[in-house]
Amino acid sequence: MKGITPFFERVHAPYSKLPRPHDIDLSDGLSDTFGKCETEAAAANLVRFYQARGCWQPFTILELIDFYRKNLQLDDEGINRMFSGLAGAWEDNGGLSHLHESPDYFVLGADGCYYPTEEFIERLLKHHTKSFAAV
Repeated sequence: MKGITPFFERVHAPYSKLPRPHDIDLSDGLSDTFGKCETEAAAANLVRFYQARGCWQPFTILELIDFYRKNLQLDDEGINRMFSGLAGAWEDNGGLSHLHESPDYFVLGADGCYYPTEEFIERLLKHHTKSFAAV
């Protein structure tokens, strides 16, 4: 897999060049971060999930679905878009319909858990709070 670096943050890890979930400001919905509003909405929901967990760590699909239903009150249609444009190819159905390939911002590990990639977290850097200072 080219350009994909799974990332795992231990709960008590020291700060690094990457922001932690609570350092991400979602007030603008991650506008101009992932290029498509559906992808930005999916990414913002995943950041909310990580903010509730306190760190970037692997998760199972069932943990994510449970969080989405309880905390975001998403229906099945919303849950089906949880990785919209964040993992693999996505379809642009606005106008001429064709597939786009994007970096995999989440990867499925052999353990059945999804891992965020450094590429995903680096994209969020422009939305970090003023309290975060990259090393």
